[in-house]
Amino acid sequence: MMKRLAILTALLLSLPLFAAEKRRSVGVPDVASGPPVTITCKGTVTDAATGLPVAFATITTDKGKRAYASRLGTFAFKLVTTNADVGLTASRTGYDSSATVRISGDGTHEVNFRLQGRPAIALQKSDGTIIALDDDSLKFGYVVPFIGYQTETGTDFYLTDGTRAKIPFAQMTRITGLGTSVPNSYCQRPAQRVLLELRDTTIHDATFIDACYGYTVDLIARDHVTGDVVYLPFSEVTELVFP
Repeated sequence: MMKRLAILTALLLSLPLFAAEKRRSVGVPDVASGPPVTITCKGTVTDAATGLPVAFATITTDKGKRAYASRLGTFAFKLVTTNADVGLTASRTGYDSSATVRISGDGTHEVNFRLQGRPAIALQKSDGTIIALDDDSLKFGYVVPFIGYQTETGTDFYLTDGTRAKIPFAQMTRITGLGTSVPNSYCQRPAQRVLLELRDTTIHDATFIDACYGYTVDLIARDHVTGDVVYLPFSEVTELVFP
């Protein structure tokens, strides 16, 4: 009996200590938190060389929020946060991302970005129109029924000797649209083909492998000036010149 009484007494004496420790742990303030503040950000994104608006640029904060510039390069958004120090960057295909700009304190802040443009791809259409394309936006794609658009940054070709080659855009200097190839041992149907000039100075008459399976291969890229996405069948492409 005395042994049981001693154990019970020890447990009762320890309860205030546990309770005190629990109260202290709950009461520790979070130094990273604070009262919520509302920050309003607005401004413009322009081309550093031309001063023209950069349409549809993305504005990213280090709080995980994203906003998008309009066609005129303007943006505005609100951010509610417990830390009033915020970093912002602007980016878009065809441009180098901006350095991070930091703002601090609640209220309205105006931030203007000037992005350095990258060298553009020159697209000449069959009607003679020339369009500058963002070099890092270019894709080839085709529609798969019930699935949607399938795109690649580069593509698979059959070369004239029947060799199958996957050639990335980084290896290309020029693509000239030729039209439709004739059926042969490696492509059993008429299919799209182009003339490829590569950086190693070789030139290849190449047929899209996807076109051999019955798909129509299109060019997809962003117009560097307007920011619009261009979808163009290769039958309307006269030439692509890479920077």
